[in-house]
Amino acid sequence: MPYTAGMDGPLTLERLLLDPRLAGFTLSSDTSDAGPPPSWVLEVAGPGDAGEVRTGDIVVSGKLGDGEEVRLLLEGARAGGACALAVPGDPPKEPRGLAVICYPAWLPRHEAAGSL
Repeated sequence: MPYTAGMDGPLTLERLLLDPRLAGFTLSSDTSDAGPPPSWVLEVAGPGDAGEVRTGDIVVSGKLGDGEEVRLLLEGARAGGACALAVPGDPPKEPRGLAVICYPAWLPRHEAAGSL
């Protein structure tokens, strides 16, 4: 189900993460470009799934592998119009202009996606 704006205005990543069910999820956003508002959650297994990204997606990934895998996933998500990438643990060192949501490392990817 896509996200919709509430009575307080359009949904932002900051407002989304205020939900008490997302305790432990943090936003690591060093972007000057706010990007599109969140509209959908897409769970991905790796960079090959980046072709499925649509504008406003929060792309939820599991533990990322090597630097090349991270680069390809970030570039694919950004090119598809994603508003954020959600990863377990710490954010990638170079988010390439994409907001990053960090979720608890012990939480499985599908549960993180379901929570968002």
